[in-house]
Amino acid sequence: DYHAFYKPFVRVDVPGRSLDNLKWSIAIAYPENDISAAYRHLIFRVLAIAIGGLLLLFLFCRMVISRQLKPLRKLTRMAQSIADGNFKEQIPDTNRKDEIGQFQEHFKHMQEALATKISEQEQLTATLEQRRETLRKTYEQVQEDNRVKSSFLKNMTNQIIPPSEVIVKSVTND
Repeated sequence: DYHAFYKPFVRVDVPGRSLDNLKWSIAIAYPENDISAAYRHLIFRVLAIAIGGLLLLFLFCRMVISRQLKPLRKLTRMAQSIADGNFKEQIPDTNRKDEIGQFQEHFKHMQEALATKISEQEQLTATLEQRRETLRKTYEQVQEDNRVKSSFLKNMTNQIIPPSEVIVKSVTND
């Protein structure tokens, strides 16, 4: 395939020369590959550069996002550890001033408050356990005392019945 370019000649106005129309023209035929090969090659270069640039942009964005979310992933692991019952684990301080840094500081305060409350609960539970044990021992002692009292009263009743019968007989016979 060829492309043909055609242009007629026009005489320039020069003093002393006639302005007769020469009726000359020129035509050039170029193969299509000579004209568009550089363009096609340029398209491939632009596409390769664009794809490479997009790949580099993707990798850069991934790296930046990963770096920015690293503290959030660390907080997620800490939250899972706390959810598993490890309330004493310390959340590290941060020098970040963005939302993630604020979230980390608030989460740290929440974890410290939770650890304090759980420690207080454990102390109260231990105190209640000691009191329960004391009450159990006291209850057992009271039960034993009641058994002894009941036994004593039963024995006393059994021992009082014969003399009282004698007294009743002696009073009724007189």
